[in-house]
Formats: sequence, C-alpha cells, structure tokens
Amino acid sequence: MFSVSTGYAGSKREDIYEIDDEDFDGLSEQEAESLIEDHYDKWLHEKINCSWSRIED
Repeated sequence: MFSVSTGYAGSKREDIYEIDDEDFDGLSEQEAESLIEDHYDKWLHEKINCSWSRIED
C-alpha cells in the first residue's frame, strides 16, 4: 500500500498498488527496493499537484 499526506485534515491518500510478481524475478533485495521506489515516485506524482511561483519584491 502506498500513502501520502500533507498533514492537513482530509489530505491523506492511500491506494493498494500492485506490481507484477514477474517484475521482481531475478532482482536482488536492493534492486527490488529500487523498483518499488520508482513505482512509488510515479504513483506520488500522479496523486499530488505541485507548483511554484516567483514572488516579486
């Protein structure tokens, strides 16, 4: 399960995210963790809206 929260009420998001077992075949523990982190990063950026803007003095 992946989750993300900004700390504000109602901002928590949790999803069951499935990765095919075959994707882990032949991977070391470190490689598997990296695969999960890559999927999490993709999932996270699909769930949040981030932006920035310059404030002029």
